[in-house]
Amino acid sequence: LHPSTLHTVDHDHPVWKIQTYYIAQLCVAIICLTSVQRIVIGGGLMTRKNLFRHSHKHVQQILNGYLHVPVLIENIDEYIVPSKLDDRIGIQ
Repeated sequence: LHPSTLHTVDHDHPVWKIQTYYIAQLCVAIICLTSVQRIVIGGGLMTRKNLFRHSHKHVQQILNGYLHVPVLIENIDEYIVPSKLDDRIGIQ
């Protein structure tokens, strides 16, 4: 798939499982290396809100209880969140 055609790809296409797994790996690295209170992801790809649900599941699977942080288990959707600016972030 060419990046310029991703906006036409269906929500349940296998490409999204791969992308959300990579996003989850990034989130796990951030979680393990820093003490952030929240991870905010926005722009481009992440305007597809269903990707957050899949990323959350992958993060929990990768961590597999390694960290005892209740928010990662009970309220991960409040810890890894979409930007309120949607696709209007960065230099414009």
